[in-house]
Amino acid sequence: MTKIINFNDLATPAKIALMIGVKGAEVRHEMAEGTVQNFIDNAKLVQDLGMSPDPVKEMEAYITLVSRGFPTIPEADIRLWTIPQTMAVTEMIQTLGGETVTDDAAEVAKAKAGNDQPAA
Repeated sequence: MTKIINFNDLATPAKIALMIGVKGAEVRHEMAEGTVQNFIDNAKLVQDLGMSPDPVKEMEAYITLVSRGFPTIPEADIRLWTIPQTMAVTEMIQTLGGETVTDDAAEVAKAKAGNDQPAA
């Protein structure tokens, strides 16, 4: 008997959503699901930095990682973030794996509600 798998059912909901204030309103940006090509590109990017990375190349790498993780955020906007913001988001992309990043019950409920909405 042939086992049939619906390829589209294998997709997972966003592991991280960033709420960014823009002109008095918050905009939700969900982390894109990683692709094999993004994994390879990110691994090469980190590998190319080596053990003693140039600070400029390192920050450019952070911007690239965030941009790949959150393609709905314009790169020009990421370049306006503070260094701690950029590094924190980069660390979340690399390490959280879907953990809740807030203990605020209202924020957790809001994030879950956003992930449960059907695709348009």
